[in-house]
Amino acid sequence: MMNDREWAAAKERFPIGSAVAAVVEQHLPFGMVVTLPGGLPALIDAISYRPGGEDVFDHSKWPATGESIEAVVADHRDRNRQIQLRVGPPVWEKTGSARA
Repeated sequence: MMNDREWAAAKERFPIGSAVAAVVEQHLPFGMVVTLPGGLPALIDAISYRPGGEDVFDHSKWPATGESIEAVVADHRDRNRQIQLRVGPPVWEKTGSARA
């Protein structure tokens, strides 16, 4: 786990809303683990993988391990010091609901 200084630097380097390149490392039942530049791990939840605005829950249609993808930093999870990414528009945009 990152120490306080490393976590602060990671959040500064990858601010929420920024576009990032990542490499898929592993598929899990709930999403994908990816690596950001500098070797920092990040997570894309299955519900946050929506290329072109379409949900893709079929893992066989996800990018292959080792494949590079473009994503957006969606959140910084301070509790477990994890960067959350999304691909495509946020899930709430498909329902037209507002996010506060």
